[in-house]
Amino acid sequence: MREKILSALAPVHFSRPDSVEAAALSIKEYFESFPMPKEIEESIISSYEKLISSVFLAATLEIDAGGMRIKKIPPVAVRSSVVTRDFSRTSFPGQLDTYHNIRGVDKVLKAVPRCWASAFNYRSIMNRKIDGIDLLDVLVAPVVQLMVFPDSSGVVFSVNPVEDNRNLVVIESTFGLGVGVVSGKFKTDHFAVERETGNIAERRLSEKREICVCSVEDESGVLIKTLSEEKALKPSLSDEEILKITQLAIELEKRYGCPQDIEWAIADGVLYVLQSRPVTGVPAGQVKREIERREEKKEGEEFLLDEWVSEFDSTVDPEYPLYTLSNISEVLPGALTPLTLSGIDHLDMGFVNTNRRFGLMKVISPKSKYTFLGVFYNRVHLNLSVVKKLTSKIPGASAQEFERVLPAENFAGEGYKWGVKRALGLISPLVRITYRMLSTPGEAAKLRREIDNHMESESRRDMNVLDYRDFLRVIDESSRFREEVITVHITASQFAVVFHDYLKKAVERWICGSSDTLASNLLTGLSNIESTGPLTGIWHLSRIVAESAELSRIFSKSDTQKIIEGVFASDSPDAARFRASLAGFLEKYGYRSVLEAEFAVPNWEDDPSFVISTLKNYLEVDPEYNPEKLLERQRLERKKAKSEALSGLSFPRKLLFLFLLRETQKYVALREFTKATLIKGIARLKKYFHALGRLMCSDGIIEEPGDIFFPYDG
Repeated sequence: MREKILSALAPVHFSRPDSVEAAALSIKEYFESFPMPKEIEESIISSYEKLISSVFLAATLEIDAGGMRIKKIPPVAVRSSVVTRDFSRTSFPGQLDTYHNIRGVDKVLKAVPRCWASAFNYRSIMNRKIDGIDLLDVLVAPVVQLMVFPDSSGVVFSVNPVEDNRNLVVIESTFGLGVGVVSGKFKTDHFAVERETGNIAERRLSEKREICVCSVEDESGVLIKTLSEEKALKPSLSDEEILKITQLAIELEKRYGCPQDIEWAIADGVLYVLQSRPVTGVPAGQVKREIERREEKKEGEEFLLDEWVSEFDSTVDPEYPLYTLSNISEVLPGALTPLTLSGIDHLDMGFVNTNRRFGLMKVISPKSKYTFLGVFYNRVHLNLSVVKKLTSKIPGASAQEFERVLPAENFAGEGYKWGVKRALGLISPLVRITYRMLSTPGEAAKLRREIDNHMESESRRDMNVLDYRDFLRVIDESSRFREEVITVHITASQFAVVFHDYLKKAVERWICGSSDTLASNLLTGLSNIESTGPLTGIWHLSRIVAESAELSRIFSKSDTQKIIEGVFASDSPDAARFRASLAGFLEKYGYRSVLEAEFAVPNWEDDPSFVISTLKNYLEVDPEYNPEKLLERQRLERKKAKSEALSGLSFPRKLLFLFLLRETQKYVALREFTKATLIKGIARLKKYFHALGRLMCSDGIIEEPGDIFFPYDG
C-alpha cells in the first residue's frame, strides 16, 4: 500500500488545503477498497466472537417482528489508537476516527480499515506536518471494545496540562457520550481537584446545550440531541463522582510512572476506563521522580514545582485569549530564528491593513504586542479570537478554515446578529470589500513585476563586494515591499477563505448535504496554481535520471552531497543534459526552499539538496503517477463535479453558484500567486542576509556567518 499512499501524498502542497483534502479522500477510498489480509480478518473474527460470547449470556432480550424472544448482539466501539514508530511523540488525541454502537462482525471488518485510513485524514496529515513527523511514521492499532452507554463521560488529566501544575487533577465532563469532549465541539463542565487534599479548587459549569448519544437511526454512528434548559445547567458529575475520577487518575499515574490523559465514562453508577495515555510534553522520568518525592515528603512540607515561562512569549489579552497554529504553520512551520521573527511586525500589519481597508477593524484592538499574531516558544500563532470577532461582522462567514485542526480548542463563535443598525453598518464594509475584489488582482500583478525586475537585475550581482551601506539600503527598501505584498496576499487569502466557505455552504444546502468531497473536487486540478510547477519540474528531472543507467547508478548513493558531486564530475552526455535541465529548473524555481519564510535556510539555487532528495524519491514512484497525469485526472474530476453540481440547480441558483465557483477558483489561485511573490521577496532578502553574515564574520563582528540569524541585545 505504501506506493499508492506516497503517490496520493506526492502532489500535496501544504499551503493549499484542497490538495491535502484531495489526498486524504483518495487514501480513504483506497483503504476501504483494499482487501483485508486473510490472517488479519480471521484474527478479528475469532477475537470478536470470543468477546461477544463472553457477554452474550447477559445480552438483552427483545421481541422480533414474529413475536420470538431473541437476544440482541451486544454492540461494540471500534476506536483508533495510534503512536509513532519510536513511541516518542504525541498520541494524536482526537485526530483519528472512532465508530460507535456497531453490531455484527461484518460492520467491525469495515470499521477497522476506516480507522487505519483516518491516520491520513486532513487533520492528521496537517498535525504531523506541523509537528515535523514523517507522514508515514505512524502505527495504527484499532481497539474493539464493548460499548458503554454512559450517563456522563469525559477526560481527566492527572496534572493540569495547560499550566503544567502537578498539584491539580483536571476533569472535563458532559452528559452522554464523550465524543463532544474529545473533539472540543461541546461545552463541558470543568473541575480542578487538589490531589493532596481532595478539595475541589475549581468548579465551572457550562450551559451544555447538546448531548451525544448512540444513533437509533444509524447503528454505526452517533446522534446529537438538544438538552432541556433545566438539564443543561445541571452539573454532569456529583462531588462523589469527581473524587472517584480523581483517585482513578492518581492511581493510573502511579501505575505508569507519568501523567495520564484518561477517557472515562459513568454508566449506572459504574466508572469505566476507556483509554489512558501519557500527557504529551511532560518528561516521564522527571514526573516519576516527582511522584516518588511527593510520596516521601514529610507531614506539613509543601511540594512546589518550578515553572518556566519564556520571557520572549507574546502577552495575551484575556479578551482575545485563543491562539492556533492552524493555517499559519503551513507558511511558518516550526521554531523560527530571532532574525526571522523580527519580520513578524510586517505580517501582523498585513492582517491589520487588509481588515482596516475592509472597514472591519473598529473596536478590535487587543492589549498585546500584535493584533492578529502571537509568538510562543519561537512559533508564530494566529489569534483565533480576533479572527472570530472579524467573521462575526460578516453575514454567513466563519472561522472554519482556521478551526479544522483544533480538536481540543474549538469553541463557538459569536456569529452575525441581524439588526437594522448592523445591516446599515454593512454598507461601508461591502463597498470597501467590493473595491478590493476588483483592485487586488491588479495590485498583485504590479508587485510581481517589481520583484521580478529586482531579481533579474541582481541575478549576476557579486554579493561579496557589497559594503554595509549597500546591505542596509536593500534591507530598508525590502521592508516596504514586504508589508505591501503581505497585505495583498492576506487580502487574497481572506477572499479565498470566505468564497470557499460560501461555496461549501451552497453545495451542502442546494446539492448533496455533505459538502467536503464535492467542494474539494470543484477546486482540484487547477492549472494556474503556482505551487504545482516545482513538483512537475522535479518529476521531469527524475525521468532524465530514470532513463540513464549512469545517472541511476549515481543516484543510488544515499548521500545527497555525493550525488551532486557525482553528477557534476561526470562528462557524459546524460550528465550534461541533466545539469542543463537542473540549471533551467533552478533559474525558474531556485527561489524556493524547504522553510521558505526562514531566513537561515538557503534557497534551492544555493543549496539544491532538497531538490535532489525529492527527485530521488520520485525514482521509486510508478511512472503512472506522473504529476501531469494526476493533474489531468484531477481536472476531469473537477469538470465532472461541476457538471454534477449544476445539473439539479434552478437558473438563479446556477448563476449564483457559478459566481461563487469562479471567485473561489480565482482567489485560491491568486493566494498561491501572491504567496510566491512574497517568497520571492524573502528569497532575495535571504541572499543579502547570508552575504552580510559572511562579511560580518570576516570583519570579526560575529564568530560564524550563521550567527547573524541570532541577534541579541547586549
